[in-house]
Amino acid sequence: MIKSTQLAIGLILSASAATASQFSIETNPYTQVLGFVNGTFLYDVTDTLSIGPTVGYYANDSSFLAFGVPMSALWLSARGEYMPAGNQSSGFYLAGVLNQTDIELGDDCTDEFGYRSAAGVVGYKLISRIGLVAKLGAGYSYSGVYDSVDACGSSIDSDFLMSGLVAEGTVGFKF
Repeated sequence: MIKSTQLAIGLILSASAATASQFSIETNPYTQVLGFVNGTFLYDVTDTLSIGPTVGYYANDSSFLAFGVPMSALWLSARGEYMPAGNQSSGFYLAGVLNQTDIELGDDCTDEFGYRSAAGVVGYKLISRIGLVAKLGAGYSYSGVYDSVDACGSSIDSDFLMSGLVAEGTVGFKF
């Protein structure tokens, strides 16, 4: 029994060592220009599959872009990324993303709402010899808005579904 357990553990460890054990950290520079802070952390599970979270935050007390309304947002996503040619070199990728976002608008009578979305993305990832990463992709997203509440006392039941095209562009570094 002990020898079979040791053999199983040895096989698992050698299989893990045979796969890529790198990770990358990426950010979306387009949203950074607008004041959003975000980062994606991808861990290479196998030679072709990477998984990890994306976290982001935005807060502006004066106004959101040109709308004149204070806004804050917090989001967390789970991402799976498949690269058929291997995730250690440049090539095309397919990604699936599940997202949860919570948003507050206004200051005196704050509207709180959020949405959940699922997206599929196809794109191209460049990986340099020194580990710089640049990605550009496009896909389609399905989203559902939920729990819209007006803090001044009235509840707004505006649950609805929406869908549309999405684009992504990130830069980062692969370790």
